[in-house]
Amino acid sequence: GNNVLNGADHNLLELRIGAPTANPVTVLPTSIWTLARLYETNATVTRTIQLTGGGQGNPFSIDNQSYDGSRMDQVVLLDTVEIWSIVNNTGAAHPFHIHDIQFFILDRNGVPPAAHEAGKKDTVLLSRNETVRFITKFERFNDTEVPYMYHCHILPHEDGGMMAQFIVVNPKAQLVDVTPGTGDMTLRWSKNLGATVFNLQTAPLVDSTFTNVTATPSIVNDRNQITWNVDRDFRFFRLNPVP
Repeated sequence: GNNVLNGADHNLLELRIGAPTANPVTVLPTSIWTLARLYETNATVTRTIQLTGGGQGNPFSIDNQSYDGSRMDQVVLLDTVEIWSIVNNTGAAHPFHIHDIQFFILDRNGVPPAAHEAGKKDTVLLSRNETVRFITKFERFNDTEVPYMYHCHILPHEDGGMMAQFIVVNPKAQLVDVTPGTGDMTLRWSKNLGATVFNLQTAPLVDSTFTNVTATPSIVNDRNQITWNVDRDFRFFRLNPVP
């Protein structure tokens, strides 16, 4: 048939009806769960992701780039509501899958989703030359080094490089690694904190209250390493973005 699987049909499931149970369920509940919806007015960031490639000698890709584990494709701030617009520029259908979050589909080629697509999803099928927009909130997990993937869920496509990655960072209270020095503290941190100017803050062992360090850095190598002359009684450090 003329379907999104390029005309191929596959038997995926066989249902076998058995004998009735002793206590059959004959009435469905009128409601199962109330979902907290997200609206476009909640979003502060919009991203466009292009599904690209295809054809002889041109493997499928995302944003015209094959997957590279050393490249960070997107940096997302924790607790941010975002709209992602997924644009399928290829001649084939692709199930777009994203890790870490679930999303609500806003529209498909500008048309609101059908009932079966109105709930939370982590995968959405895009037919050739189709655009799907979804909205989500990145609110659960964050790590400056460990990324999440988004990719086509057709195994040969993702294995061929149709995959990218993002990290979710907490801009409000990012802990840093501490390396004791002689008289000074050398602080190293990730390049992916999502901001450029920070206050160094410290807290003692017996208290969880962070306060700004008033001293200025004695050595600045680059954005990712600073040596400070600070009170050695402090053992907890973090960087807090300057508004």
